[in-house]
Parts: sequence; C-alpha cells; structure tokens
Amino acid sequence: MAKTIVIANQKGGATKTSAAINTADGLNKGGYKTLVLDVDPQANTTSTFQAVIKGEYTLYDIIEKNCIPEQAVQHTNMGDIIAGDPQLAGNEASYLNTPRAYKLYNQIIKDLGGKYDFIIIDTPPNLGLYLKNALMIADWVIIPVIASGFAISGISDLMQTIHDAADVDLNPELKVAGVLISNYNATNKKANVKLLEELEQIKEEFHISVFRTKIRTNASVNNSQNECKSLFEFDPRSNAATDYFDYIQELLKIIESGD
Repeated sequence: MAKTIVIANQKGGATKTSAAINTADGLNKGGYKTLVLDVDPQANTTSTFQAVIKGEYTLYDIIEKNCIPEQAVQHTNMGDIIAGDPQLAGNEASYLNTPRAYKLYNQIIKDLGGKYDFIIIDTPPNLGLYLKNALMIADWVIIPVIASGFAISGISDLMQTIHDAADVDLNPELKVAGVLISNYNATNKKANVKLLEELEQIKEEFHISVFRTKIRTNASVNNSQNECKSLFEFDPRSNAATDYFDYIQELLKIIESGD
C-alpha cells in the first residue's frame, strides 16, 4: 500500500508546490512509483506537470462521482498526477455537514493505494476542508517553510489541525516527518541564528523534527517551475537539486524507521 505524504502549510509562499513537485520527481527517479494528488484549487502543481483540466477528469470529478479515480490519473512527462481544478474553490463549503465531509479522497486511496509506492498531496494555503481531508488519509506530513521567522510563526495553527486529525478516532497513524526549510542563505549568519532559535522552540513545543537538509536559495527553483520541470530535470547540478536529493534520502530513512 502506498505511503501517503501531505505537503502542508497554510501560509502562501511557503514553497509548498516546489516541495511537492521535487519530492515526487525525486522519488520517481529513485525507482519509486509515485502519484501526485493536487487538491489545491489554484492547481499550480497541475500546471507544472502540464496536466490538462479542461476536457479531462480531475479531482473535482472524483469528488462529484463523475468518474472513478483511475480515470482521472494523467500520465505526464513528469509522472502520474490527478489534476486539481479551479471548480473546487466554489464547492468546499457545500461538503460541510454532510456524511462524507471528511471522506472526499477515501476512494482514491482505496482504488489506487495498491498501485503506487507513494502518493504526494499538494494542499491549499489554508486550514480548510481540503487540507483536513488530506490529513485524514495521510501517513506523513511535511511542513515546508521559508527561512524566515515570519514564515515559521503560523506553524502552531497548522500543528493544532494536524493534532486534531491524528485523534484516535480519526487518523491515529498520522505522523509529522519534519519541517523542511527552503530559501536558505548560509551566508546570512545573523538571520540564521534567529532562525535556528525559532526552530529549536518549534521542536521543543510541538515535539516535531526539522530536516537536517535545508534547501538553499537558488534561482533554478522558480525557473524550473516556469519551464514546467522539476529541479532534477531543469538543473540537476544546482545546489537546490542536490539539497532536494539529500532531503529525500532523509525522508526515506524517517519513513522506514517509522513503519
């Protein structure tokens, strides 16, 4: 059965999409069969994968029971993906207070979980129903943040949402793999002292780990998305690509030790 990993941070600009894309492609290149599930109505990951929304089945169609999950899987040059859909933005409230409010993605795991090694879920930049549904089916959460105290400040709200989802009656197996720091500038020593202090506070307060590997600032991160490629395809020799490779090795060890 696939290990399901949610990439989550309710703050915009947290490099969530970059983390989802490069985690998925890095795992694919490591020989693991990986499916990306884009549950963000903005569908930025979908665009980077060059997946099609118009005229194709998307996550919206699965939720609305217009198709079965397998019909919505698109096989792209970057890998398999179930596309996000802007139509999701107007429908979130309609699922509240219904019997399936927190079961929107269950059929995907039931039908496709045995066909993949990993399912990577990119989520919206808020603490709404689509994120909460992702947490209900997840094994692991990765929290990407940029190297800034302001970016880290919102983790407490996210951790409360994760804690609620990990309730014994909901998803007691849910674990946080760690906080992934990106846009890291090793030469900015003054800012990094402050960053490390805040990270220590987070580890102590929430009992979660921070990945040793930090994704260094590199223009290739944004440029690769503009070219609809992962870092491993666009600039595999860049510092950021090297960092993502090292982080994925860390992630695999965490998952192996947590099984």
